[in-house]
Parts: sequence; C-alpha cells; structure tokens
Amino acid sequence: MFRHEVSWPEVACLGVDELANLLTRCCRWESDTDPNEQQQPTTKCHDDKTIAVVRL
Repeated sequence: MFRHEVSWPEVACLGVDELANLLTRCCRWESDTDPNEQQQPTTKCHDDKTIAVVRL
C-alpha cells in the first residue's frame, strides 16, 4: 500500500512545486506499483488527483 511520507498538516504547508511533486509521486505509484488496482481497488481505470490547500 502507498505510504505517505508527509502528514496532512505537512501537506498544508507545502508550496506549489512540492504539491505538484506529491501528485506526481501518487500517479507514479498508481501506474508502477498497483496498475491492476489490487492494493487500492477502484471502479475507474484512473482516479483524478487534486490537492487544494486553503490558507486563511
């Protein structure tokens, strides 16, 4: 299973480039480690990935 290297509070502090890198790593894990959706089953071939950080 994909293990996050950062916690959600840490994600909230990431910059734009770091967030893009995190999304890239998630996509790479999905395609390279679990291409047949055995570890993380889904009903779709590819899930959309979005990270939104709102700072107030």
